[in-house]
Order: sequence, then structure tokens, then C-alpha cells
Amino acid sequence: MSVLQSWVFRLAALLFISVNSAHAATLLQECNGEAAQINQSAPQVIDRITTLKSAICFQDSNAVVLQYRMQLSVTGDQVNLGLIKPNMISTWCSDPQLLPMLKVINIQYAYTDPQGKFIGRIDISRRDCR
Repeated sequence: MSVLQSWVFRLAALLFISVNSAHAATLLQECNGEAAQINQSAPQVIDRITTLKSAICFQDSNAVVLQYRMQLSVTGDQVNLGLIKPNMISTWCSDPQLLPMLKVINIQYAYTDPQGKFIGRIDISRRDCR
């Protein structure tokens, strides 16, 4: 997660505005700019089985979503994303550099196997923080 934190901190600083219909287009544009910067240094090895391949932003209903596209070096039956999600939520909701971003956008991790086959995704929003 620390590799992403520097990008996340920059994005959080740029995006510290309210998400509503009036600001959604601006927020999406700013998010896309940050995703482009992340992509300039991609791919990035995150840990021994995870590589950040790219990042994109999109609008889903009234929320802007920053999606990290991750590739695992293992197959889908070798990983349980349900076991990973609580730790990721804890990190996002407790880190003072990450939490401000959840106030303005949602985060999504989309995972593929080494052949590019979709494994699953983890969605994180401010509603996950307790």
C-alpha cells in the first residue's frame, strides 16, 4: 500500500471538495489527471504477488471511482479477496493520508490473474469506515 500512498495523498489534496452533481464532472476530470500520472509509472510491483497495471477513473451513479487495476501472479482459486478486504478497509479508514480521499471518491481494486482473466474486485467507500 505504501507505493500507492504518495499518489493517493496527492489525489486527496487535489480532490478535497464535496461530491455532488455540480462537482462530479470536475472531480472526475481531476481524478483522470491523477490516474494518468499513476499510469506514467505503471506497472509497479506492490508486493510479491501483486502488480499495479494501471489506474482509471469513472463515474458510477453520483460517485467518482478511482479503480486500481491489479494483476496477481497467482490464479483466482489461489486467492481469497474476501480475506484481503477487511485489512484494506482498515488501512483506508485509519490512515490520515488516505481517509480524506474516501470523503470525495470511492476506491476500487480490480484483480486479474497472470493471463488477464478477471478474478474479482474490492470496493471501498466512506460507508465502510466505522
